[in-house]
Amino acid sequence: MSLDNFQISVALTTELYKNSLVALDTPQIKSNSLEPQSLNFLGKNQKQILIVVNDIEAIHLNDADTTLLTGILNACKLNFNDVALINLAQHNEIDLSALQDNFNPKVMIAFGINLKSIAIDINFDNYVISKLKTMTFLNATSLTQIGKNVEEKKQLWNCLKSIFSI
Repeated sequence: MSLDNFQISVALTTELYKNSLVALDTPQIKSNSLEPQSLNFLGKNQKQILIVVNDIEAIHLNDADTTLLTGILNACKLNFNDVALINLAQHNEIDLSALQDNFNPKVMIAFGINLKSIAIDINFDNYVISKLKTMTFLNATSLTQIGKNVEEKKQLWNCLKSIFSI
């Protein structure tokens, strides 16, 4: 028996390859997994600066940390219109790709988060400016801890001066 003239019916082909074939002559259904997620965040992201926190007690950020962050942004000549602040505690299973798809950040600052929780397997030291994919990345301790430690405030400020050319 030769396989040169072996033919599979359309019905069998469709059944065998139903998860990988695409019919080009019919409208396609978009997969929801390819669409950006609807994320709850604070700010307008006008300068594509993403700030990521993990505050289990607040929707976005507790009052003391919000005051500190507002002061930090003001010192950098920024405000909440310029940034997007997302609290990971309010989102299940969000990763770096979803953050990039939703915010397209040029700069990302992570305050007190476990980087593995957003699928970053590289261990970035605190207060070291790094490149992560297409963005400038800064990993820092939590805003609560920074508010209590003058040395950490200085380290953060030195990084921010470099990132934002202040």
